[in-house]
Amino acid sequence: MTTTNATRQEPAQSFTLFPQLPVELQRRIWELCLPARIVELDRPITENVTTPCSMYNTSQFNSRIPIAVQICKESRSVALLAGFKQIYDGNFVDSDAPGWKAMNSIKDLWVTPSVDVLHLNYGNCYDVGRDHPSDNPLQFLLWLRRRLGHSTRISIVAPLVLAFNDYQGAEFMTTYEDKNLDLLTEAGGSYLTTLCVVSLHLSLDAALRKEGGMLFGRLGEERVKLVRAGDKTALKAYYKLWAAGPRKALEPVMFFELALVTHESEWLPRVAQWKQRLVTKWVTHNLRKAEAKNNCADIQDPEGIFRTRREDEWRAVLQGDSGPFSDYMRPPRGWAFLNHATDVTNTEHPWVAKVLRDMPCFEPMVMFRLCADKCYAPKPPRPQHIIGGQGTVSGREKSDADDPLKNQHATDLVYYDYCYGGSVFVTL
Repeated sequence: MTTTNATRQEPAQSFTLFPQLPVELQRRIWELCLPARIVELDRPITENVTTPCSMYNTSQFNSRIPIAVQICKESRSVALLAGFKQIYDGNFVDSDAPGWKAMNSIKDLWVTPSVDVLHLNYGNCYDVGRDHPSDNPLQFLLWLRRRLGHSTRISIVAPLVLAFNDYQGAEFMTTYEDKNLDLLTEAGGSYLTTLCVVSLHLSLDAALRKEGGMLFGRLGEERVKLVRAGDKTALKAYYKLWAAGPRKALEPVMFFELALVTHESEWLPRVAQWKQRLVTKWVTHNLRKAEAKNNCADIQDPEGIFRTRREDEWRAVLQGDSGPFSDYMRPPRGWAFLNHATDVTNTEHPWVAKVLRDMPCFEPMVMFRLCADKCYAPKPPRPQHIIGGQGTVSGREKSDADDPLKNQHATDLVYYDYCYGGSVFVTL
């Protein structure tokens, strides 16, 4: 470490004595340099992300071959020994993989099965390509885990089973998620489940040098990270990193206010409510299957499966209710024919207790992404349009140039509709 003053130390830019270290110590250092990444099989769609970024570059950077593989023979040996491999290799071509083609899938993927997490961004507005008949990508994700080894952890987005901000009563509806629940149950295991995504805008150098600069990996290779929704300490660490950025992005403001300022009063109750609604969806799904098989006669007291909500139980806060976050990640009001006063699962019911024993574990997470679009960088000056004579600037551009707020947020965005209803913002 090189001391620059009495209070701050800067990391050394080189370590020339490294080749003289014992080989065992060198290999241990290389092991610590290997990333533990959230390996995305597909790029996320921005419909469920409050950010103007396309997120394309972040996903591409996050899936690249690790730096350690390309440095020297010793580092490459360590990476390969850890199980590092390319997913779509020659063996994959000849495999029995489920057919899955998508416009936003990522083909150049490298993974270390023992430490990486396989993540699927597939949601309810997913585009699988009009001209390419495709199987459910969830089938491909589960097949891939079997191929890599069952120790590989799996991550999904909440809309795959029940969106964090889905309308009240969605847990009672028959939707495509029902098939997903069956697939996840058959595969077994627990699933990290992303409730929401937060994109942070600062340079990689700044992210590595700020306090807690290893939040995106030692070498900045872990551009996508998952944090438990109830881990206030970890959430605060990412808040500090965002707040210390060279240019604050406004998109994460409401999330951090909700998740930190009102952590106990609003954030944790909403997460708990989502988990409760997911339990209701699971019970409703199994009840519907029993009805289809004419097995309801075996259920004692079927009217007791759901009960009236007690006065001391927390009520889901719906969009439009009073409060500082009435329009941010809250479920909209449900259908008029649903009685939300009796939508609570009675966990003391014998049949419900039996069904819940078979329910997969869905662990609520928050995804943080280090934006790779360089949104923090100042934009080069744009040429002025000459209107009405030499040296004349149009009135609109002149007013924009005089507006300090528009100068501060000068990133220009082009918006276009993604196939099948998704939305994408592309930074120019």
